[in-house]
Amino acid sequence: MTRENPEQSAAAGRSRVCPITLSVTGGAMDGTRTLAVGGEIDLAGIDALREAITTAVEHDGVRRLTVDLGAVTFLDSSGIGTLVFGHNLAVRKGGLLCVVNATGMVRTVLELTGVLALLSPPGTAHLDGKSHLDGKSHLDGKSHLDGKSQLDGGFRADGNSHLDSGRPPPD
Repeated sequence: MTRENPEQSAAAGRSRVCPITLSVTGGAMDGTRTLAVGGEIDLAGIDALREAITTAVEHDGVRRLTVDLGAVTFLDSSGIGTLVFGHNLAVRKGGLLCVVNATGMVRTVLELTGVLALLSPPGTAHLDGKSHLDGKSHLDGKSHLDGKSQLDGGFRADGNSHLDSGRPPPD
């Protein structure tokens, strides 16, 4: 299925088309399905993605939904939010949503936000050599890039946190 969404550009006063492609493979017989996504996952395309995820998880009874991001060229915060929405929906239904084949800027964005660790398939190794073989998402305040906490609000560019260490940041 290919869906094109026109988006009105306020600055330019004209609309542009931001295509997102969705292709579903697999069947509900074994409880798995793959949703291959292509194009730009941004505000203009998230409705189609959310609908495809919701249909698979809620209506088709899929227990494991794999979202293949191999053909995605752009991912913004609305796209990240939609993927996390899908993950949470799948977990509530007793299932799993994971992403595969994130590359380039898409992978970087997912890594920097900590979402790649949440959405990676169980057993996937990350840049720090850690894996979540136990199937847990590791949302314990640890970054999967350097292992140092970023979730306390005291994140600095070097990855160190000063709020939980009890000492002020170095000058």
